Amino acid sequence: MRCDITREEIEICREKIMAGSLGQWLGFSLALGLGLFCLPQSEAPQPATSAYNLAPNPSFEGGSPRAQLLYQQAFPVFDWEPAWSVGEYRWEEGEAWEGERSLALLGTVKEDGTWAQGGWVTRFGFPAFPAYTYTFSGWVKTEQASGHTHLVIGWFGPQGWVSNTDNGFFLGGDREWVRLSVRGRPPEGATYGRLYFRSDGNWGGAWFDGAKLQLGEGPGEIAVPNGSFEVVGEKGIEGWETWPEEGWGEVVEGTEMAYEGERCVGLGEVVGRIGWVSERFHVSGGGAWEYEVGVRVNGKEVKEGQVRIGIKWEGEEEGLEVSEGLEVGGKGWQEVRHRTGVPEGVEWGRIVLLGEE
Repeated sequence: MRCDITREEIEICREKIMAGSLGQWLGFSLALGLGLFCLPQSEAPQPATSAYNLAPNPSFEGGSPRAQLLYQQAFPVFDWEPAWSVGEYRWEEGEAWEGERSLALLGTVKEDGTWAQGGWVTRFGFPAFPAYTYTFSGWVKTEQASGHTHLVIGWFGPQGWVSNTDNGFFLGGDREWVRLSVRGRPPEGATYGRLYFRSDGNWGGAWFDGAKLQLGEGPGEIAVPNGSFEVVGEKGIEGWETWPEEGWGEVVEGTEMAYEGERCVGLGEVVGRIGWVSERFHVSGGGAWEYEVGVRVNGKEVKEGQVRIGIKWEGEEEGLEVSEGLEVGGKGWQEVRHRTGVPEGVEWGRIVLLGEE
């Protein structure tokens, strides 16, 4: 398998890292929205994903108590319903990414405290066309979340469930609204699909809004939570932490330091190697995919040093695969990319941005 992108799919994002022996500014501008762009290797790049949204009742504003009684629905919200019975399901008013309402899910654990599945699902399926790639995305918020909160496309055939498209990022803890997505083609034997907002084994709460389902024929992005670093919570940049040691990062306010937008992130003085690492994404399909990440770097104010971008693999086998080092001392904006396959025995990946002295 291989990955590729089209220029129209690129979303320019931002990051700044303080590096170098004297702590000068080393600027990172993250290209591709830090997207993971996946495409079957046998296919050439095709036009970008259609902008048309196929998700029903995407902002969850539509609903009626009368319709709930008439159609014997569990909730008055149109087109969506609980997929499992454990947990507290809400059609929440006043908590939303856009509009007035969202779907909420709290406490997806059994009475004995063990893990339980939980999630909202579209009430009706959509047709599965083998020639098209499906991208399901939306905005998710969590509070004191344990377990796994993520998006899934479930595929079904005449005999029932076939498989899931589950290759996006997972959230936990406290997260403000961040965008998640999954992307893939229907498996062999699938005739229709359904959209799931999942939150399994969660003692806390999770909210979902702004659902979007799009069809395409070519490469596309797997959204990275807060890839633009604009969302800041009580503990700093949402969805990112410094690695291999925590606590070296800081939020930098002001458009004068960012490549674009209003915020960037910084690091203390780099000794050896240190950087930023993202949330985990789930590796779906094992070695069947390649992933590509890219970054633009500004080292004009750095005397010397280099940067790398890559993926930190986790699971039964672990490892770190990064790009060749890009020398940035005294240079303006440059771009570095890295493309890698999936090693055997890994289940998760994290995007890593490294500064080196």
